[in-house]
Amino acid sequence: MSLKVDNTKEKIIWLFYLVFALCFTFVIANVIFANEYFKTVPLIITSVLCLVIIFVIYTCLYKYVNVTVERYKKILILFIGVLFVVEVVFGIILRYNPAWDVGAVHKGAAEWVETGTFESYYDYYYGCPNNLGPMAILAFFYKIASFFGVRDYYAVYVVVTSAIVNVTIALVSLICVKIRDIYHGLFVLVLFALSVQYWFIGGSVYSDTMSMVFPILCLWLYLKEKDSDEKKLIIVYMLIGIISAIGSIAKFTTVVIVVAILIHIGLTKKTKELLKAGGLFVSSIVIINLCFSGYIYSNHLDRDIAAVRNRPYLHWTMMGLKGDGRYNPDDFNFTDSIADPDQKKEQVNAEVINRIKTLGVPGIYKLIGRKSAINFGDGTYGISDQLGMPKDNTTFLDKWVIYGGKRYNLYSTYATGMHIAIMIIMLAGAFLSVLKKNDKQKELLIPYLSLLGIWIVLFAWETNRRYTENFVPMIFICATVSMYNINKIIKKRNRDLF
Repeated sequence: MSLKVDNTKEKIIWLFYLVFALCFTFVIANVIFANEYFKTVPLIITSVLCLVIIFVIYTCLYKYVNVTVERYKKILILFIGVLFVVEVVFGIILRYNPAWDVGAVHKGAAEWVETGTFESYYDYYYGCPNNLGPMAILAFFYKIASFFGVRDYYAVYVVVTSAIVNVTIALVSLICVKIRDIYHGLFVLVLFALSVQYWFIGGSVYSDTMSMVFPILCLWLYLKEKDSDEKKLIIVYMLIGIISAIGSIAKFTTVVIVVAILIHIGLTKKTKELLKAGGLFVSSIVIINLCFSGYIYSNHLDRDIAAVRNRPYLHWTMMGLKGDGRYNPDDFNFTDSIADPDQKKEQVNAEVINRIKTLGVPGIYKLIGRKSAINFGDGTYGISDQLGMPKDNTTFLDKWVIYGGKRYNLYSTYATGMHIAIMIIMLAGAFLSVLKKNDKQKELLIPYLSLLGIWIVLFAWETNRRYTENFVPMIFICATVSMYNINKIIKKRNRDLF
């Protein structure tokens, strides 16, 4: 009986990789051939060149680099330290005046620390309560900085964002060591170094970058301790629940990692373990979110006003079903024009159903293609949305990283070409799992599940090239670990040819 169950689970894992491979072939094809931000031919040429660079570096390092555990730790610390400094310096040089949603998060946090309230932004947060979490997280760090007399909150958020990004990168490297070996833990650092958008990401303060560390931290904890004894596992599950709950306050998509971990537990462990983990995950997320909401609406915002002003979650689904699914003011005006909360929900729900019927199956298929091209099709992760905000002085970096800059096309095309190259390697790893030639398919199941999950969530949501940023590190893990088998197959074919 158990053998039959195991065989069924193996088939389910195989089927998942097949679904992933087909879906992301569709995604990458749209990114290359239906990308409104980049011309197809330059993008293909750049992606091919980036693939060549990646494989040349991988082969050379694999042949000549012999790194001990001690040396790996020193290299990791040095790399993270240098990149952190670069991000902070570039972030400060690119100083801008945060506006719109970013301004509400940053300035609201600063006001909260300085005055004990963010009253100037109450009106904004009644309409956009999803950004209360990012503001609260920034306020926590601003409070620490103010305790030491630091009042330059822009500089603080650059340091905080850079720290979050570099902790994420360090965890990605450790995960690659855990799944494969030290060499691949080093190689993923090369991929991050080649991805130039990470040089400038320190100035990108918003929920996408802020939430980046949470899925990776959950994955690292789970992989590190998944074979521990029962008592330790309970603590690990509780920690994952707490981390994912805080992450969900920063960005709700963080919960995708919890679903992926639960699926992995269901496919690799006993049902009892799944129920235990699921109970701890869900209870932690619910309790922490209720506590946060309770504090905000007891001390700052009014629940009755919020009930009238809050937009239903399906508002963003509705917006995602019009045009290419991006933000449009008409939908905000439509939702905000309805005063009664029940009628607001009813009319938004009705509009969602109406748009789905109007699109039909062919229209939805085309829309998913356009949304995929936008969500996964910009290797800069849209960080110039923030870096290009109003500023007092222009700098030498503006021509590279700000929309319309003389060198922006060069920077963004290269960053996107590298991004596509890494995604292609990730996709190749999925196909190898389908062909049963990837020896790490079970270990890679969670990052692949996460990426499929975020893709599904985002084609039912508003479209934005920033929204995949917090799960992009999963692409780096899948690609890096899969490189071993891809390289092995290439070397074997070369031997057979010559």
